Amino acid sequence: MTAAEPAMRAGRVATLRALLLAAVVAVMIGLPAVQLFAHRPAPFGWQMYSGLPRLPQVWTLDASGTATPVEMGDVFARHRVEMDFRGLVVSALCGDGAVAVRILAQGETQPETVACQ
Repeated sequence: MTAAEPAMRAGRVATLRALLLAAVVAVMIGLPAVQLFAHRPAPFGWQMYSGLPRLPQVWTLDASGTATPVEMGDVFARHRVEMDFRGLVVSALCGDGAVAVRILAQGETQPETVACQ
């Protein structure tokens, strides 16, 4: 073994370590970046708690049938996937002249009208 061989071996080891580190960093940055632009997460999926649900569009209806849009950010301070928006919206918005609440949830094409009790 010549004197240059241990130096060459150390250089190869350092290069392999640098390549391994670069690969690990690329996976740590690349995988979340790809998932960030993927479809919304599914229940028990890899991104289970990363996506917030879209709030439904809501209108209150008065006795004359006039629909008044409601800003849902003013009704819910926080929104979560497991919240039952229909029940909470009706209980929060019925009263003060509202006789019904019209709700258009995410993914639906026709709004649902719920009468206030």
